[in-house]
Amino acid sequence: MMQNEKQLKDMVAIITGGGKGIGRSIAMAYAEQGANLVICGRNKSLLDEVSREAGALGVSVLPVRADVSVEADVENMVERALREFGQIDILVNNAGIPGPTVLITEIKKTDWDAVMGTNVTGVFLCSRAVLRHMIGRGKGNILNVSSGAGKTVKVVRSLSYNVSKFAVEGLTAATAVQMKPYGICVNALRPGMIDTDFHRDTPEEWKAKMLPMRHPDVVKELAVFLVLQTVDTMTGESVDLAEWERSRQA
Repeated sequence: MMQNEKQLKDMVAIITGGGKGIGRSIAMAYAEQGANLVICGRNKSLLDEVSREAGALGVSVLPVRADVSVEADVENMVERALREFGQIDILVNNAGIPGPTVLITEIKKTDWDAVMGTNVTGVFLCSRAVLRHMIGRGKGNILNVSSGAGKTVKVVRSLSYNVSKFAVEGLTAATAVQMKPYGICVNALRPGMIDTDFHRDTPEEWKAKMLPMRHPDVVKELAVFLVLQTVDTMTGESVDLAEWERSRQA
């Protein structure tokens, strides 16, 4: 259980892909902990819905329709966040797409580019824009939502997705090294099998191989824990949710 005091009170957090699934759950977790939010996504109605729910908890919420693979959209989002709140304490790079479930020989370059654009370039663009501000403040926290598909390859549902998440793992580690002297943490969260659109659309023949899916809200506690870290406690790490839960029970 989370502590009763609001651990993120008066902080400002940007959550990409915040209109549904894991992003929505993280947004609500941060609102519950007192953070003001900038919620980014491509579906305005979903953003507005989450904004109303989070705002009802007494925090300020700025919904921004943006595609994280588009540089101008990202720069506009960060500029609007700074105009509205004057600071950015947390960035959660959650936006992601699954990619085609075909052999490498059948992947179209346009589909490959779309996955890399959102899952990798989006993380780079958002991190770069936010870090320009965080470096000046000498503090900040970036959380990248990654996947076990970026650590080991036992099965391949979407090759481009796997490759993109390996890149996210590398971006996390490398950015953490660069940012440690500036007091900025960069970590990754690997949530496991979560009941989102990505897994809901899994072909029937794959479902027998999968662990039971869990509600997106299971990520809440770890998502808060990770953005409370400092460079002296944890940075450059990729944390698996199930392993973290087991370590807390030991």
